[in-house]
Amino acid sequence: MARDRTFRWDDLALLMACRRAGTLTAAAQNLGLDPATASRRLTQLETALDVVLFHRSRDGLVETAALQALVPMAEAAEAAMLRFVQAADGVETEVQGTVRMSMPPGVADTLLVPLLPRLLARHPQLRLEIDASTGYVDLERREADLVLRSHRPEHGDLVAARLLEARLAVMGAPGNVDNAPPSELAALPWIAWDHLLAHLPEARWLAANVPDANIVLRSSALAVQLAAARSGVGAVLAVEVQGRHAGLVPVPLMAADQAKVDALPPGALWLVCHRALRDVPRVSAVWNFLRDEVAEMQRTGVL
Repeated sequence: MARDRTFRWDDLALLMACRRAGTLTAAAQNLGLDPATASRRLTQLETALDVVLFHRSRDGLVETAALQALVPMAEAAEAAMLRFVQAADGVETEVQGTVRMSMPPGVADTLLVPLLPRLLARHPQLRLEIDASTGYVDLERREADLVLRSHRPEHGDLVAARLLEARLAVMGAPGNVDNAPPSELAALPWIAWDHLLAHLPEARWLAANVPDANIVLRSSALAVQLAAARSGVGAVLAVEVQGRHAGLVPVPLMAADQAKVDALPPGALWLVCHRALRDVPRVSAVWNFLRDEVAEMQRTGVL
């Protein structure tokens, strides 16, 4: 009986997700699958190909020599499929359809959402999907059409435009700050990122300048941090624009500590998309709208 070697695009997507993620659990999450389904499909793929692709262990997936030999062909097939999808997108002539966007939660809440009525009034056939999370989105693999990021991408066939640059500040509730004497960084109660986001520059700066015992609240959600600071829980290090929109004011600091804050690199916001999508009408419409609106908000002092 002949072996069924039927190969689907989903098989290739699973194979590459496993290779990039290194674990079945992470690969399943990236593909929107449960780990058991991903494991079963990987086993079925290996059976169909009659090749062991990964050695599975408690530490994750280890590529076999057979897989390493197949990787160049798999990458070429993946690239061809992405070019096909991007070419199909380029057929559009009207501003209509869905634009998938990804951005940090605080940016979605304070910047994008207030602009949506004007954007949709201008382009009634446009639809948006917004992933407001801190997770990484791979534009090369079409996991989103547009992203807003704090750093300019260094790799990939991407285009980027800096929307704004704003300084970081120590912010707190007006009731705690008004008429308060200058404080030391290490003496304030602090609200900070949780341990899953300890890699963020602001989190690393806090870890270097504030005792861990002074962190009274940790959260992965900026909206939670800002709301907690507004309620008087403690101080938060945030882009000053976001702090002001949340009803916060700068905390007066001792001169030496204020100098440490002033030395922080300004926060930036970059608009990024894949080069093949930049001139697609629905993507271009959102890109141009955001660029123009943010420029006007900066000109008038709103940002």
